[in-house]
Amino acid sequence: ATIKAQFRGWKTWAEVTVKVVDGAGTPVAGVTVTGQWSNATSGAASAATDASGLAKFTSDVLRRPPSGTTFTFTVTKLEKAGLVYDAAADVKKSASATV
Repeated sequence: ATIKAQFRGWKTWAEVTVKVVDGAGTPVAGVTVTGQWSNATSGAASAATDASGLAKFTSDVLRRPPSGTTFTFTVTKLEKAGLVYDAAADVKKSASATV
């Protein structure tokens, strides 16, 4: 997962991109990715991967958070009929960005 903090005026939020690949490294479309926001914001979120194997997530917007505020997103589940999720093969399960 990759994460970046975004700023626009008084608004601050984080955007996360999760890439799902099979054992051969080929992107997998149609996988439901579920994750959990923590630290700066909280809550669960789900999105389906596109043809490139990418699922994108956006956190809640914070109004002028203090310096040092951290956004964290952790993948908790991957689901697609006919496929088995091998959590031990995860390269990166969580990502954080600090503003």
